[in-house]
Amino acid sequence: ISGAAVNTLYQLEIQNVTDLAGNISLLSGNAIFTVDTVSPIISFSNASALLRLNTTQYANSVTLSEPTLNITRIVDNVRQSIGQFSSTAPVTATLTEGQHTLSVIATDPANNQSVTLSQTVVVDITPPTLQSFFLGAGPLVKAGTYSLTLVFSEPLSNGCSARIKTSNGTYRTVTLSTSDSITHQGQ
Repeated sequence: ISGAAVNTLYQLEIQNVTDLAGNISLLSGNAIFTVDTVSPIISFSNASALLRLNTTQYANSVTLSEPTLNITRIVDNVRQSIGQFSSTAPVTATLTEGQHTLSVIATDPANNQSVTLSQTVVVDITPPTLQSFFLGAGPLVKAGTYSLTLVFSEPLSNGCSARIKTSNGTYRTVTLSTSDSITHQGQ
């Protein structure tokens, strides 16, 4: 039907159909339908474009703009239908260590598709290790001061700390930066 208004309920009624020989059908029929050309809108609850996890279990949810949407999850180009949902859809995946691309597409009953939502997910379940450390002036330093350089296996999260134990058994807490090598000036 051309010119039909979008998202409008129609009732089509058929009566007295005549064929080429002039035979008239006394049967009638009707159909009820809706013209739907509007694509569904979806959004992640955690919409970060880059998500870092310290677990292999990815969990997010997708908010849906209309009821009865089929949700497809795509992990590293592998598509999988995860079901039909009405207002939110849970999106989960078990991932291996490393970087992954996770995408979601929603399709409504009229076969209109949403835009593809995508996230880059980095799974890192290996803790950083101390690769090496250097005492700035060697084993002998001026009384009360020192310079210590720590080299880690990977960049650290902002604001993390380390405890340094002194020879008298006391601990000092040192705030570390996000690089994989830091120098601490202490007393």
